[in-house]
Amino acid sequence: LVLVGAVSAGVCLLTFYGADQLAAQRDGISTSSYMLNYALYVGLAVALGLVAAGAVVVVPNAQGSGVPEIKTMLSGVLIFRFLSLRTLLAKVISCMCSIAAGLQVGREGPSMHMACIIANACTQYIPCFKAARQHDSHSRHMSPQKLQIMAAACAAGVSNTFWAPISGVIFSIEVTATYFLTHVLLLAFVA
Repeated sequence: LVLVGAVSAGVCLLTFYGADQLAAQRDGISTSSYMLNYALYVGLAVALGLVAAGAVVVVPNAQGSGVPEIKTMLSGVLIFRFLSLRTLLAKVISCMCSIAAGLQVGREGPSMHMACIIANACTQYIPCFKAARQHDSHSRHMSPQKLQIMAAACAAGVSNTFWAPISGVIFSIEVTATYFLTHVLLLAFVA
């Protein structure tokens, strides 16, 4: 779980740092003409917004915050391709460009979604997560171990957004859980 938290922190950090750098480039445009400055500023913001929209059109699972879908998945239902690495790439690009364009985008939901994608990738490709993979391949429900890992990943994602681990865990419980297993609380703090 420490791996899930560390990798998701890195992805969130790169996403939001990249967005801040793109926004600084957009804001730093300076020419001798006021109208040219304005046209370049608006043009770059529109271009970034179109790139973000394009990423979501190509991968529709990357649209929105991802919180309603994560709540559905934490109730045990799998959503096809919602936690794919392709969705992660589209989510990173769309978040980076949306924030840099100056659009009103919250960071909490996308951070949770990205952390859950990373947790899913860990359960698929890392041998120590083998128990989380043990479920009926014909079923659309997750194993209990995978549900716990996803709940911890939600907490890690929100903690990465605020850089406040305790607040992140409590906020993730508030946002995602209709009920929360208390033994998962320790796992969430570890992630």
